[in-house]
Amino acid sequence: MTLRHLSLAIVAAALTGPVPAAAQPQTATVFFLRQSGSEVTVDSVVLKDGEMKVLPQREAISLILPYGSGGMSGDIVQQAQRTGMFAVLYRGGEIRTKIRNADGSERDLPAVNVADLPALDIRINITGGAGFRKAYVVRGYREVEPAPGPVIDMFEGKVPIGDGDFAITTEIRPHETATRLDGGAPMEFDDGLLYVWGEIAGAVSGWFIVDFGAGATTLDSRMLPPGTDVRPVRGVEHSDSGTRDVAGIMHGAGGEVAGFLGQAVLPQLRIGSLEFSAARVNVVKELPAFGRKIGGVLGIDLLSRAAVVSLEFAGPHMLRLSSKGSPERAGAVPVPFTVAAKHLFVEGSVDGVPVRLIFDTGARRTLIGREIADKANLRLDHDQVWTVRGLDDHRLELPSAVAARLSIGSAELRDQRIHVGELPALRTMGLQNTGGLLGTDVLGRFARVEVDFTGGVIWFHPRGTGRSN
Repeated sequence: MTLRHLSLAIVAAALTGPVPAAAQPQTATVFFLRQSGSEVTVDSVVLKDGEMKVLPQREAISLILPYGSGGMSGDIVQQAQRTGMFAVLYRGGEIRTKIRNADGSERDLPAVNVADLPALDIRINITGGAGFRKAYVVRGYREVEPAPGPVIDMFEGKVPIGDGDFAITTEIRPHETATRLDGGAPMEFDDGLLYVWGEIAGAVSGWFIVDFGAGATTLDSRMLPPGTDVRPVRGVEHSDSGTRDVAGIMHGAGGEVAGFLGQAVLPQLRIGSLEFSAARVNVVKELPAFGRKIGGVLGIDLLSRAAVVSLEFAGPHMLRLSSKGSPERAGAVPVPFTVAAKHLFVEGSVDGVPVRLIFDTGARRTLIGREIADKANLRLDHDQVWTVRGLDDHRLELPSAVAARLSIGSAELRDQRIHVGELPALRTMGLQNTGGLLGTDVLGRFARVEVDFTGGVIWFHPRGTGRSN
């Protein structure tokens, strides 16, 4: 059975607000994946108002449209099933699509409002038979470019992919726009976690973990101001069997997060001199304690509102958000990053074995998978174990090993203890064999780490003690 846009069980945050009334565009562009021999490219058609075009499925693998407000969706396309066509119509400001099968049966996909498209970036991850892997990003539904970094497979490689078959994972996120947010907050670096004090609407306050590994900011329900509306998150599954409404769930490092209630909008979240307005957050009934009681997790969705985020580990610990980078970058090592599955990825290696690492300030330790450890001939130490515990409150016991050389881009650390094991969060993205986490045990060895969202670079500032090159 061919599945069309099967929703992944993660939170799908609403990405766009109400669109002001405006004249409807006279034309609409529709992007789609086209197969040409062994290659897959992004192509497009332009429709006039009231015009319909037909795309045979033997050429058009899948349409690139946001069926939903955000998050991830998946599509398994089998060559044997590609005998029908997509009928795409633009009318009244909406793109409407029918899938017409060879037997004459039809089904509709949700209509897409053209006015919403410029506010979105869509990343398409394609996994095909014979090891084919490629990713593209459509920015603002205007520009198409190859997407670097990992090719995410939300099906975890569990679905058999033959010649001419494809697993497609689509990610929808807000279109990257210039932001201006300047300020900072004192930060406590306690037992491998970064804490800042936050206040909500001038009424409720508590500790927040600064977590670049969290795609969405998350709040304990007891931190909500009275009367705050919490809306359940729902997903939609479209398949040949029809359309099915499914409950949205939230994942942590070790599995599903219990007590996920939905999403709320905070009128104001203040952290030090930083003020986040209209902050959309995930809400759970109760967050677990991580050495201290916490009220929330400050995720990449809010952190990325600034052009540059600086984590200062030397001297007084500080979190700084700014509209421009530090002028003092002499001696700092720039490492490019890519964004996929709401995470920042950097390229690294462990004793010469390549690894893609998630930049994760919510992880106390750096972690790699067993396959990478085996290739690097690392010797496991079961006396030095890390107990992984995320928002899901599941616990995983992971042994450690010492890497003679851990490289992050051109930055290199020697004799670095890292941990080894299979993390469900990596498996969910199909990265169990090639990915890992870059935790605060490594990040804390630098004086300062700057995440430059506008430049797509993380700057690692050495302490000057010979620990980093």
